Amino acid sequence: MKKKPTKTMVKELLRQNRVLAKGLTSKQGKKFDAFLRYEKNEDSSYYNWKMDFSN
Repeated sequence: MKKKPTKTMVKELLRQNRVLAKGLTSKQGKKFDAFLRYEKNEDSSYYNWKMDFSN
């Protein structure tokens, strides 16, 4: 999505369990904003990024 997390974003993610990422780029090249969460997959025990578009 052409966006690298900043130190501020990582701190917010650890404090609030989600962070607002602005200026992400879709596969079609369009810009958008979304909240990102890092969740553990119960089946595989790996962590995955999840996007949330609500406030």
